[in-house]
Amino acid sequence: MARSRCTAGLVLVLAITAATLSLTFCSLEEGVALHNMMTKWNVNIPSWTPGSDPCDGWELILCTNGRVTSLNLTLAGISGELPEEIGVLTELETLDLSENDFRGSFPDSLANCQKLRVLDVQECNWNVPFPSVFLKLSNLEYLSAASSGLSGRLPEEFYAMKSLKYIYLGNNTQLTGNLESFTLMSNLVNLTVWSIKFDDYVLPEKLSTLKNLQYFNCHDCNLHGGLPESYGDLTNLIEFNVRRNYLTGGIPESFKKLTKMENFRVDTNSLLGPFPNWMFSAWPKLSSLYISRNQFYGTPYNISYLETRFNLTSRFKILRWDCNYLEGNQPCGNAGGNNCSIETVANTVGEVVEILKFAFNPNCYDDVPTDIISQVGYCNAHTLTCDAFYNEVVNQKVCPACPSSQTLAAGSTVDSGCLCHAKGSDSGSGFPVNAVVGLVVGLSSLFIIILGLVIWKRRKHFSFFDIFSNKEDAFDEEWEMPASVHRFSVEELARITEDFNDSHIIGHGGFGKVYAGTLDDGRMVAIKRASAGSLQGVKEFRNEVTLLSRLHHRHLVRLEGFCAEKEFQVLVYEFMKKGNLATHLYGDHAKFGEKTKLGSPLPWYKRLEIAYGVAQGLEYLHSFADPPVIHRDVKPSNILLDEHMMAKLADFGISKESPELDTHISTRPAGTAGYLDPEYFLRRQLTTASDVYAYGVVLLELVTGQVAIDHTRDDEYNLVEWAKKRFRTAGIISIIDPSIADDYSKDAFTQITELALRCSSFSKNERPTMKEVLAILDPMTANYDLGYFFEEK
Repeated sequence: MARSRCTAGLVLVLAITAATLSLTFCSLEEGVALHNMMTKWNVNIPSWTPGSDPCDGWELILCTNGRVTSLNLTLAGISGELPEEIGVLTELETLDLSENDFRGSFPDSLANCQKLRVLDVQECNWNVPFPSVFLKLSNLEYLSAASSGLSGRLPEEFYAMKSLKYIYLGNNTQLTGNLESFTLMSNLVNLTVWSIKFDDYVLPEKLSTLKNLQYFNCHDCNLHGGLPESYGDLTNLIEFNVRRNYLTGGIPESFKKLTKMENFRVDTNSLLGPFPNWMFSAWPKLSSLYISRNQFYGTPYNISYLETRFNLTSRFKILRWDCNYLEGNQPCGNAGGNNCSIETVANTVGEVVEILKFAFNPNCYDDVPTDIISQVGYCNAHTLTCDAFYNEVVNQKVCPACPSSQTLAAGSTVDSGCLCHAKGSDSGSGFPVNAVVGLVVGLSSLFIIILGLVIWKRRKHFSFFDIFSNKEDAFDEEWEMPASVHRFSVEELARITEDFNDSHIIGHGGFGKVYAGTLDDGRMVAIKRASAGSLQGVKEFRNEVTLLSRLHHRHLVRLEGFCAEKEFQVLVYEFMKKGNLATHLYGDHAKFGEKTKLGSPLPWYKRLEIAYGVAQGLEYLHSFADPPVIHRDVKPSNILLDEHMMAKLADFGISKESPELDTHISTRPAGTAGYLDPEYFLRRQLTTASDVYAYGVVLLELVTGQVAIDHTRDDEYNLVEWAKKRFRTAGIISIIDPSIADDYSKDAFTQITELALRCSSFSKNERPTMKEVLAILDPMTANYDLGYFFEEK
């Protein structure tokens, strides 16, 4: 009996020893894999010692029962791919790779990490289609891939990942998907998918079936239509954010059931209805309310009442209803007993950051001019003055104009919020929209063919384009044109510009002239026609069209189409109503030393927003275009502004593609004096750092209001050197544009100047990348909340 007990004990000891050795071997194997990964990334993590146990004091790692279960590499300075060795960490539950310079595909071995619950790959430069290996992570609950460069369409299998609860995919502008398909993920708690292109661009009714949903963020998603009544069933919602879309209609009564709501953002849409005073009592936890730049009317609660009844200053972090059509006494004004407490005033006036916490002006208050809406720049989305709005909309019950590309829904009234929908969508007629579209397209095509035959047979001359009729068309040979770009005919462009009449000219340069025209669908376009002396070869022109066709970003001017016939080369762009940045800084005919500005000066916050937008455009070109693109001619005249003053980069005529960002492209210098990278000029080595230099000069122009090269500046004609000497000696006050010297943020413009001087360093190695530029500007734009100064659609 004793011998039996001894045998059993020996077996137990051996089993424990074997298990311990097994665990030790596994963790050592994981250590080898981690060290190999560190070596491939060429980074140094001192505690990751070869041959040691990663569970024995290695930083950035957590272990459970002797196995690596958490790896946090956020901001570790890593550049390169994710190696196959990641698959060795089979017990991994949390993997954070965010804010590094990861590139390339995800290894198939990641599928070995079947216990992975948290995966964070945001703020990297993966620049790949949505990884199929993600679909194999059957226990994944948290996926954060915002601003990660993912592209393509979300696969149908993705929506079948029932384990997912938290999804952050925002700011992957090349990613598409079906918003309604997320309803298959019944466990969803957070759905953050802003700036993604979704089918139909509407908020689907069925999203209301996600009963666990607490956070929903789909801002900048080009949404149209209205807020669904069914969303009142999302009673667990804490945050709802659909800002900067094209939504219409009112806020449904059913939303009163959302009693857990804390953060509600519907600003910068076209919602219409009486001011929703009910939110203050129906949503007792509400602390952030953004309903700016809509079409709400009526009278908000008295500020004094909000202070006493709803603890305004202690309860609310953000309260903004500026840029609507609200009436009554001006909040925090001296009339009508609507005075504010000292605490409220401190959130409304004072330091710049605090101004933006509470914002109630402008509106249609009794003691301010009734046409204030038309006078204030950042309310320029409003097409009606206060008097016109109340006379036509409120009193006569006439719906205001729908947003561009939308039409009023059948039966919609002012009382129901004047709901609009996209042109061509089903209006409830009962006849299939696709059938109607197909019939119209078919008949139109038949008509065009018949008309073309008649014209071909009967025409004798076609005025402007008659010179092409007997010449060989060098573009007739087979060419696989980009599917997304329309090919215009000479006849069509001549018709919409009145045979390229000078009255249509809106710009000109060494390439030729730019004409304005209106397409048959009502869209205005800018038609850039090359002059005879600047015509490219067929191959070069096709390459430029192909390049432009694949560049899609909200801060790049969109190519609408082209026309290519012998001796006739045209690029057709979206029309930018506010012209170029140089005009706003220096005047209509800006020349060296001539700085007569048009109208009121460009406000400081718009300058900061323009700088941020241009940086986003350049970062897209450098990090997300495939292959990357170097612009080579960044300057104010190539920065165009749309009707909402949003900046977009234009003119890619001398841009270069670079398969590898770290490869120097030897080429002859091209660009504009004052913005030309001095190192590039001397060494003939073109890199993305050349764009960074030019961007730094543009920043200095935004700060100083000075042109890049000005021979009338006695002390220094080069802006970089002029600003550097003054700024380092006397600070921002010595270089700030006099036109904004009485109204600007000293801290913000000091930081921008420091950034500008770094960008314009002589040595490219001292310049930041555009990714680093954005990392500096991001918190600045967040702190100053620029999206609420003016429209940014």
